[in-house]
Amino acid sequence: MRTARAIQGGDEMREYELKPCPFCGGEAKVRMSAFFSCDAKVLCPTCRIQTATYKESNMDNAVWFAVNAWNRRVTE
Repeated sequence: MRTARAIQGGDEMREYELKPCPFCGGEAKVRMSAFFSCDAKVLCPTCRIQTATYKESNMDNAVWFAVNAWNRRVTE
């Protein structure tokens, strides 16, 4: 599993474990944006599959929702 980090507030960082891509086994990445809201999604650069973009009031929440959506598997 890969570790993703999200910044919340000042210097506090939270770490999240990312499972490999369920389709190709590639290494997943978190993409974050904070222009008008805190947006996050998880994607696989190899096969270009991705989660929905989660928009929240802070980046930690947005990343939490995106990572949990990515790590969810039907067989678990």
